[in-house]
Formats: sequence, structure tokens, C-alpha cells
Amino acid sequence: IIAMALLFSGRSPGAASAVLAVFAVVTAGAVFWAMRPRPPWFARIVATTLHSSGQFAVRFVMLLLTGMLGLAHVFGLDTLLGAFAAGMLTRLVLQGSVPERSDAILERVEAIGFGFLVPFFYIVTGIDFDLAALLDDGRPLVLLPVFLLLFLLVRGVPAYLLAPRDLTGRAPRAALGLFSSTCLPLVVAITAIGLDDKVIGAGEAAALVAAAMVSVLVFPLLAFRLLRREEDGGGRAVPGRAAESGEVW
Repeated sequence: IIAMALLFSGRSPGAASAVLAVFAVVTAGAVFWAMRPRPPWFARIVATTLHSSGQFAVRFVMLLLTGMLGLAHVFGLDTLLGAFAAGMLTRLVLQGSVPERSDAILERVEAIGFGFLVPFFYIVTGIDFDLAALLDDGRPLVLLPVFLLLFLLVRGVPAYLLAPRDLTGRAPRAALGLFSSTCLPLVVAITAIGLDDKVIGAGEAAALVAAAMVSVLVFPLLAFRLLRREEDGGGRAVPGRAAESGEVW
């Protein structure tokens, strides 16, 4: 994300670095604010509205997200950077003020994201996908499996090699590598910027997006099959939420 902000912002490297530094300073100030203790009324309102239509905590998270996205837009940075900063601030605020309810709040936010917003992302991605450029000649179709293999090498292999020590056995580590190899949102953002700046052609962009689509469809299925086979054999599956959350989009 930082590389995108530096390389594809349309500014010179010096200007892009300066803008990114200012955004980092503002974000650091927001982090300092997030780490400060919240007043008692904050926790009371969160607890009172958590199971009602008020949902103060969820609306507060949406406010943080909107503010950081707006800040990234003002600085001319990619919205992914603002969303990442908003997620970090959300975690700090909730853990510092209402740690016993933070998981329940984050589950509600995830429900909004995965249940409402992510499907729209897939719809827009499908609408914008240039199938004609992919099928125009044989080169993009040849590049598709090459890009798919590169996703595995660049993202999956490091995840496999650097997996936590409590992942015993090859199957859980391989599943982690497969989950880590899915990369549709970042690829869509990078190819859109590359096409706007005429850095890549339509065929290459279509091949990249198609490979990312295949990674989202195929790699999780292979990972879950490996985990089921490991469980049937009496091994250990991936601990925690990594395998069961399905956050592979």
C-alpha cells in the first residue's frame, strides 16, 4: 500500500514522500489520541446500545473509517491506506475503552463488510473486468497461470516458511500459504492505477485480475481440503480464526 502511494500517486518521489510523511504524522497523532483513556460515558453508551438499534460503537467505527478515508482523499492517497489506518485506530480505541466488548463490536463491523460491502466489490469488479482484452489474443491467457504461480511464490511461500511455530505439520502450513496467496482487492486497485497511468496494457491488467479471481475461487477450496484431510487423519488444523473466518477476498 505504501509502495502504491509512492509510485502511483502521480507526484514526484520527493513530493509523494512528503505527502505520505504528513499523513503518517496525522495518523500518529490519531494513534496517540486512540491510546488515551476514554471517558466513562463512552463505555456506558457502548454497553447500553450494543444490543439495541442505537449501535453507538458501530457508528463510531464508521465515523473513524469515513474520517480516515476522507483524509486519504484530501492528501491524494489511495483509500486502502486510509482504511488500514482506520482499522488500526478502531482496534486501539476498542481495546483501550471496552476490551470486554471489542470482539462483539468487531463481529458487527465484519458483518457489514463481508455481508454488505464485499459483495458490491465483487459486482463492480465483474462489471469492470475486461473479458475482451483477456480473450483478444493468446498472450493474456498464457500470462494468467504465470501470474497465478507468482501469487503462490511471492505471497504463499513466505507465509509457509514464516508460519507460526504452533502450526505443526505441512498441511496447516500449506493451507496458510494458500490463504495468503489470495489477493483480489490489491490487484484490482493496482491494475486500475496502472491502466490510468498507461503503465500496463489492458491485456496484462485483465490477466492479472483474472488470476486474482482464480486465486480467490480456487486457493481457499484447496486450503480447506488440506485442513479437512489433516483433521480426518488426526492432525491439527490451523488454530484460531485464520481458517474458519474465510477472509480470503
